Amino acid sequence: MELKKFFRIIAIFTIIFTVIFTAACDPETNTNNGNGIDNGIDPDDETEPDDGTDPDDGTDPDDGTDPDDGTEPEINFTSIEDVSSYLASIPANTSSTPVDISIVFNLGTMTDADSNWKKLLGAINTSGKYVNLDLSDCTIGAAMNGVSFNPDSGFADGKNRIVSIILPAAATTIYAGTVTNNTFKNFTNLKSISGENVLTISDYAFNGSSSTTGNKSLQNINFPKATSIGDNVFADCSSLQNVSLPKVVSIGMRAFSSCTGLHNINLPEVTSIGQNAFNGCINLQEVSFPQATSIGNGAFSDCDGLQTVNLPKVTSIGRLVFSSWETGTADLVIIMGPNAPTLDTDIFQHIAYAKTVTVKVPVSASGYTPFTGSSVTVSGTDTAENWANGLRGKGWTGSAFDSGGTNNQNITIIIQTIE
Repeated sequence: MELKKFFRIIAIFTIIFTVIFTAACDPETNTNNGNGIDNGIDPDDETEPDDGTDPDDGTDPDDGTDPDDGTEPEINFTSIEDVSSYLASIPANTSSTPVDISIVFNLGTMTDADSNWKKLLGAINTSGKYVNLDLSDCTIGAAMNGVSFNPDSGFADGKNRIVSIILPAAATTIYAGTVTNNTFKNFTNLKSISGENVLTISDYAFNGSSSTTGNKSLQNINFPKATSIGDNVFADCSSLQNVSLPKVVSIGMRAFSSCTGLHNINLPEVTSIGQNAFNGCINLQEVSFPQATSIGNGAFSDCDGLQTVNLPKVTSIGRLVFSSWETGTADLVIIMGPNAPTLDTDIFQHIAYAKTVTVKVPVSASGYTPFTGSSVTVSGTDTAENWANGLRGKGWTGSAFDSGGTNNQNITIIIQTIE
């Protein structure tokens, strides 16, 4: 009897051992990592945590909030209180390290003391933090027709903390300023501005003439739908470098005057350029206006670094357009179209150094006398009545000199065909 019990116990242990051994050797159930440590991860387990890299599971869209993806999540603020709390919670920063904030509420009548716009500026001012301000989803109070952006030049709080600003999509007009109170007065650290639906940028919107309240830091502008630039809009914005205005057709007087940071500009739809529009842009080297027909008086005066001007459709060039009191020595190439434009007088007045101006035209061009198809040079004491001497200062009505002009003998004109 005792022997039977013994063999029964041996049989039970054999069965248990066999079950354990089989389970241990089965890859379907083994979770041991081979080092005697259970890793707890079954390669075929349907509950495996998603590491975000499985292209086949279709259930792990990137929501942009992964702290490891190298991007900051966008935060939309719907109240002034939320903005204040957030800005108070972040460490001090500088104009080189602004924080992004996106606003989603009605700015109200922006010039009113109790408007959400003024409250927003107050919150920024109190925080002392620098911000990139996205207002694209904001609306504007009905009292401002819901489309005119007027930040109120008489109110200064918080504006010096705004490094970039995206205007509301609802805004189609930037309100006009004055010579002493430009629209964006006190935005002294503003480097970039854009407005996706702005059509009109009114007079004196920006100005860098004041060292304490002007827009001397402005570097980038982007208004993809704007068609009209008023007078003095960017005058004296000496840091301005990048201009994106692909739909603008008219540029007002002194619009970019003394923008010494500009090196080149291409405005493909502009048809008219106002008086002194680029006066004093001493570092401007290349300009292209493929649709421009009218160039106002002094448009490029004191632009002594200017080397290439593309005006293939120009029909009239105003007085003093390339005049200069500066001392640069750069020669100039002007590309013009098949028909010679009329010329006002003294286009190169005051230039006191030898300067060669090469006018390139189509081989079939007419009116550029004495050009008849082959390269021709007019210089020195030559006073023959022709278009070339008209460009040197005498002016040209289409068939004769204009009245009152004087040839600048320092200017050599070469007319040749476009290669």
